[in-house]
Amino acid sequence: MAIKPTYEELEQRIKELKSHLEEMKETLRMGVERYKLATSAAKVGVWDWNIGTGEFYLDPSIKAILGYTDDEIQNDIEVWLKYVHPEDSNAVMKAAQACLDGVTAEYIFEHRMLHKDGSNRWILARGQVIRDESGNAVRLIGTDADITERKQPKNALRHHEELLKLFVKHTPAAVAMCDQQMRYLSYSDRWAQDYGLGLDSLVGICHYDLFPDLPTHWKEEHQRCFEGKVIERDVEPFPRKNGSMDWVQRKLCPWRHRSGEIGGLIMFTEVVTDKKQLEDQLHQSQKMESIGTLAGGIAHDFNNLLMGIQGRASLISMDLKPSHPHVEHIKAIEDSIRGGTNLTKQLLGFARGGKYEVRPIDINELLLESATMFGRTKKEIHIHTKLLSPPPVVVADRRQIEQVLLNLYINAWQAMPDGGDLYLETRMVTLDDAYCKSYQVEPGRYAKVSVTDTGTGMDGSIRRQIFDPFFTTKNKGRGTGLGLASAYGIIKNHAGIITVDSRVGQGTKFNIYLPISEKKIYKEVPIGTELVKGSETILLVEDEALIMQVGQAMLEKLGYRVIAAKNGKQAVDTIEKNGDEIDLVILDLIMPEMGGGRAFDLIREIKPALPVILCSGYSLNGQANAIMRRGCNAFIQKPFTISELSQKVRKILGHAKRLVKSHKENHADDKRFERRD
Repeated sequence: MAIKPTYEELEQRIKELKSHLEEMKETLRMGVERYKLATSAAKVGVWDWNIGTGEFYLDPSIKAILGYTDDEIQNDIEVWLKYVHPEDSNAVMKAAQACLDGVTAEYIFEHRMLHKDGSNRWILARGQVIRDESGNAVRLIGTDADITERKQPKNALRHHEELLKLFVKHTPAAVAMCDQQMRYLSYSDRWAQDYGLGLDSLVGICHYDLFPDLPTHWKEEHQRCFEGKVIERDVEPFPRKNGSMDWVQRKLCPWRHRSGEIGGLIMFTEVVTDKKQLEDQLHQSQKMESIGTLAGGIAHDFNNLLMGIQGRASLISMDLKPSHPHVEHIKAIEDSIRGGTNLTKQLLGFARGGKYEVRPIDINELLLESATMFGRTKKEIHIHTKLLSPPPVVVADRRQIEQVLLNLYINAWQAMPDGGDLYLETRMVTLDDAYCKSYQVEPGRYAKVSVTDTGTGMDGSIRRQIFDPFFTTKNKGRGTGLGLASAYGIIKNHAGIITVDSRVGQGTKFNIYLPISEKKIYKEVPIGTELVKGSETILLVEDEALIMQVGQAMLEKLGYRVIAAKNGKQAVDTIEKNGDEIDLVILDLIMPEMGGGRAFDLIREIKPALPVILCSGYSLNGQANAIMRRGCNAFIQKPFTISELSQKVRKILGHAKRLVKSHKENHADDKRFERRD
């Protein structure tokens, strides 16, 4: 028979049960707290999706990961999906469905979710499917862990890699990365563009296969780079895939694996062909200017010597009858003088500022006349013309431009020993600042004269030297090498440009650019050869004793009275004392103590109406031009014949007398008008 517990015993038992229950509650509470702390610290939360009822439980820890409180997000699967990043939501559902369908054993997926502050959080979702006895999925339970901090380094690295690829691809420099077998790993668009490699991928292709003609020392430098050396090279020629050459600056540096082992090299190249051409043009210009200065001085002194010989020959010939046996020798001497004069003209052609008398000329007319004259003696050359209408007008020295054209024709003829075609063309073009800058000319409208032959052409080395003074491809004794050099100088002195384009076997084309002028074409009046005498008084200013003697003798032979001055200071003193007796001054340009420029200015201050002829062994260069612009009446180039001197002097004196007569008549009209008053 069971003994019933007493009331006191029951009461004690209840108390014990209550105490045990409290202990269990505390244990549970502490467990929940630990769970919350653990999930919070680990940034992990639990979720439970009842497939049948549609109920969805979301741990507050997961909501906290996204910055929300428990009551801010409903426990609803549709609501929860709105917080999945839009770009990842479809993938999340596909991964979950694959697990529910048994395609995958476990639901594991990384995706982004939207944080309350607008940022993204990376979530690692892991889940298991609970199935009923029939194998149907009834629940999907799992966890979400915040792995944003773990993902950031990978994403940052991937981002940097993408940025690096983007930078390499679009950098304006030509960059290529190769392995130790020189196979391309990466390269910039500029690399493919600069070297004509096309748009197809080069990755995996060997650099040497693309450039079989690569210089040997470049390959040696690659090997040195593989040994850890950084290689830098100044401007060098680089063979492009299409066979042409570019000028490049290069730098090679090795790249290493994480282990420190060299994995290959990176090549940096910059195509500086345009820059190199500009530098070459500038160097050519500076070289021509320096040589031109020297050539001008030589030509000046040589012309003074020729002047002495020409003057004496002219004086002797005046005293000889045409039947005298020495007349033939005098003519031979004058022929030699003309040959020497032509040589000095070529020297002065590329001397700085070497122009004579410039006039507005019809370039078409000059082209036709020079070509006709050339064609008469070179029947094997077929000349074709294509000339602009109306004809371009340029301000130039007609004889010098004619010399340029004849030099180009002769150059073409020599390149076509078996005959060929010569094409002459004129056009009007506008040159911009970018093109003109390298040639140091002003942008604007230019007459373009093209001279093209079908000859043998020339290679790059000859082409680069073609305008150099004394450079020639002819055999020794067959040429001076001054023809194209003087052409270059003449065109440059006319503020123009001359260029050459030629390839071996493809002929040669010279282009001349001269500034267009709006002035009317000047019609030249032929000068006679007869002697014109006079009786006026001429002040001859010359520092060279030889030139003074012959000049004085020539003027006196023509009937003039001559007063001599050996420098500019003596000339000014003479005019101050005897200015009223002097009818004309022949003034040398280069003299000691006081040069022709300063002397001219002082003469004009003393006698403003006194005519002056400027005389020089130089051509009409910058200094002489400046004097002419200040009102000098004429210029005469040494050496000159006695007939040239006589006509120049007579022309200026006649003009001066007409001005004096006109002034007197006007003055007389003024007097008559005063008397009528």
